[in-house]
Amino acid sequence: MRTDLINMVLILVALLIAFLMPFNSFIVAYAVLGPLHYLTEINWLNEKNYFTSPNKLWLIPSTMVVAIISLPKLANYLGLISTDWLYEFMLVFDILSNPLLILSLWSAAVLVLVPEGMKRNIGLALGLIPFVGGIVFPTSVVIVGAMLPTLIHVYAFTILFMLYGAAKSNAISGLFAALMVLAVPLFIAYIDIDKDLYSIPQWTKSVFVESKFHLANLSLAKLLGFADGKNFFFYGSWELKVQRFVAFAYIYHYLNWFSKTAIIGWHEGLSGKRVWIVLGLWLAFVLLFAIDYRLGFYSVLSLSFLHVVLEFPLNVLSIKGIAVWAQQKLR
Repeated sequence: MRTDLINMVLILVALLIAFLMPFNSFIVAYAVLGPLHYLTEINWLNEKNYFTSPNKLWLIPSTMVVAIISLPKLANYLGLISTDWLYEFMLVFDILSNPLLILSLWSAAVLVLVPEGMKRNIGLALGLIPFVGGIVFPTSVVIVGAMLPTLIHVYAFTILFMLYGAAKSNAISGLFAALMVLAVPLFIAYIDIDKDLYSIPQWTKSVFVESKFHLANLSLAKLLGFADGKNFFFYGSWELKVQRFVAFAYIYHYLNWFSKTAIIGWHEGLSGKRVWIVLGLWLAFVLLFAIDYRLGFYSVLSLSFLHVVLEFPLNVLSIKGIAVWAQQKLR
């Protein structure tokens, strides 16, 4: 009950910050809270064997997928792609990115839902169908690929995790908190604020575009029919509304994680040298962001993708838990 009340306050705080500073608050939260969230959650997931089996094998394919997705982007930023053949090679990796994300989610679902044996092997093999489909028809998975590691992760999966927690504890307050988060997009959509009240610094605009944060906004706008998904203007009506939602989703996602210390005990695996390693890496990432935001962004990119993919089994487990809870309630 107490944690749920704290979460309700955090929802309102995140929403207020998102309305007041939709772009700046997001950029700061991503640079400061983001790396600490990735490091602590990966450590916690490792302690839980990634919710797949008694061993930690999920780490191996997840790391390979993340390497294929993120390393070409880092290499391009560092200027290492200097020849045509290397560019073509990296382009293949880029084409594989979205299908690999979908294959990873499919595989996580099979590992969680299907018992070991022939059925699991067949289920994993069937994952090649959406994977190949994503390669043959790349435009069909562009939006999914852009949204899955970003807004689907920070918003939809956060709600699922909240509902799963409420179902396990049978807490009405937890359910209400999840409904509050679910209602935020509607609240943002119907509240208009004069764009003249906002003043977005040029540095913020440059960082936002150079880090390609606007691509998720464009994908969401295209998905909802707000825009064509090609043009982005910082002071446009839909741009401001979408960014308020994006800022809220990320800020609350981070705050929600850090508020769960007493519930899931993610801090318990941080002891001895490990806590100093996590703190040291976090400070190093924050320093890189402070020196050059793009440098910080690309330095933490692999870690960001890794925590998303490693969490897929937990996301599936949350959906399964909610389904079981709903089925019991309907009996």
